[in-house]
Amino acid sequence: MKSSDEMAKSLFERRDEYIISQKRKRRILLACTPVFAIAVCIMLVSSVSVYNNYKIKTIESKIYPVTADFDSVQKNSRIGVLAYDYTDKAKHVGFMDYVFVGRVEKLVGTSYTDVSITDRKVSATPWTNYEITVLGNIKGELKTNITIPVKKWAGMDINYDYLTINEGDTMPKEGVCYIFCTFVDEAGELYISCNDANIYLGNDCEDEIFKALSCDKRPETDSFVIDLIWDYIEADAKKDNSVKPDKVSYPINKEYIS
Repeated sequence: MKSSDEMAKSLFERRDEYIISQKRKRRILLACTPVFAIAVCIMLVSSVSVYNNYKIKTIESKIYPVTADFDSVQKNSRIGVLAYDYTDKAKHVGFMDYVFVGRVEKLVGTSYTDVSITDRKVSATPWTNYEITVLGNIKGELKTNITIPVKKWAGMDINYDYLTINEGDTMPKEGVCYIFCTFVDEAGELYISCNDANIYLGNDCEDEIFKALSCDKRPETDSFVIDLIWDYIEADAKKDNSVKPDKVSYPINKEYIS
């Protein structure tokens, strides 16, 4: 049997060991807390980044239907620095890759590029996508009577509050014929990105269009459609490429050319 002194000493030793053990645990806990907090922060930041990247890819992979009326919706007009005087038709046509007369068959919807997310707010560049039937060529040799995709650098904001568009520009409408002044992107698709790039001709004017494009010289006529098309035909004939040298051109999708 242990004496009372021995038992007391044993109790004190166990108490001291317990106190030391608790102090050691507290030191370990205090040392680990910042590491744990940092790890949690890294996980949160990483998860937010992963989610944002997923959301960006999802947005950029879709075409969103347009339910707003372009004529009545609020506009956010952009005023850029002009590379040249686009009212000079010879320079304007010379700067383009393809200029053709077409009819808008369908407003497909809005797609977005350059998507970014900051403080949970999404911003992006809108593009309005169309299906357009080629009725005839002014510059370039697109296949005629085929329907091709064309996108315009303008459209509804990603938050759908307003229409972003160049100052003084207009949006093409379904069933209407225009002269389209287009570029080719890296994927070989046609796009519009400047003023006077969809020039209004009208509805149900295909007969006048075909007459204009079938003439070897400007006909004497009081037709607005024929005269306007010939303005662009004569502009192309001048071959004014003075503003084009610095622009990179890409090859078009072979399915669209003759």
